[in-house]
Amino acid sequence: MSNLSAVLAAVDCSLSARQLRILAYVAANPGHSVKPMSEAFGWPKPSITRGLDALENEGFVTRTPSNDDKRFVVVKSTKTGNALLAKMEKAVAKAISEG
Repeated sequence: MSNLSAVLAAVDCSLSARQLRILAYVAANPGHSVKPMSEAFGWPKPSITRGLDALENEGFVTRTPSNDDKRFVVVKSTKTGNALLAKMEKAVAKAISEG
C-alpha cells in the first residue's frame, strides 16, 4: 500500500489524488474559478470541472455564479471539505512521525 493510500485509508477518504489536489487548491485560494486552477495545475479545464463535480457531489466544495461576471463560477471549500483536509494533514503528520 502506498503512503498516500495509507493516509487516505486512515481518514476513510475515497477521493482521488487529483481531487484532493483540487480541494487543497480551492481551500487555499477561495473564490477562484476553473481557469486559474487549470493554469496552476496545467490540466485541461474539463479535467478540473470533472474533479469539481465529484467534490461538489460529496459536499466538499460549492460553486456559485460570480457577482461580477455571471459567466464565471466561483469555487469555495465547505466546512466538510476543510475538515477533510485537516484530517488529512493530521494523518500525514502521523505517517511521517511513525516513519
